[in-house]
Amino acid sequence: MYNQFKSLFLVAVLFSFFAIGCQKEDNVSDVENYTNGVVDELQERAACGMARCYELVFPLSIVFPDNTSAVIDSMGAMKAAVKAWRTANPDVKGKTEFVFPITVIEEDGTIITVDDNAGLREIAKECRREIKGGGHGRGEHCFKIQFPFSVQKADGTIVIIESASDLPKPGQHMGGMPTADVRPALVFPITVTLKDGTSQVVNSKEELIALKDSCK
Repeated sequence: MYNQFKSLFLVAVLFSFFAIGCQKEDNVSDVENYTNGVVDELQERAACGMARCYELVFPLSIVFPDNTSAVIDSMGAMKAAVKAWRTANPDVKGKTEFVFPITVIEEDGTIITVDDNAGLREIAKECRREIKGGGHGRGEHCFKIQFPFSVQKADGTIVIIESASDLPKPGQHMGGMPTADVRPALVFPITVTLKDGTSQVVNSKEELIALKDSCK
């Protein structure tokens, strides 16, 4: 009888450990799925990242459903911030949003300042790149532009963007307000950081287009 009771006790203990382990794995999986979902949604809404038309200019800020925010300097940092927030707030519901304005780079070097969600919808509408391969490159950038870089304004003058403090603030546009036909654009050469962490000098609009195309 004692041995039978001991065996049942051991089975119960083992089952408890198994259940706790499964619960922890489920929690980790939930956080990972949430993180990937949020990052993918932000990229998709901005038509940014690998296999898409634009690249985000970092740093930028995002705001979580509880109205706390985080400054992000890369796609990896975005993933880490979302994961940390979800781990600390597993039951809070709502959307994570960009803090506007944000700046994106078109594949030919055109600079676009996006002021709100309506602006995001507009650039996504302008994006004609088809995403192939079942979401290839989701949650990754093709390149990240390095400071300093120069921008030719719509009126032809050139400004130098030395650091994040020179990026547009609410109500501003990088390189001045665009006209109907002319938008601010990068002045080449520029230096970018690729997704593997290496640096590359891009000498022309054609080289930038080729680089972006290679990230399909």
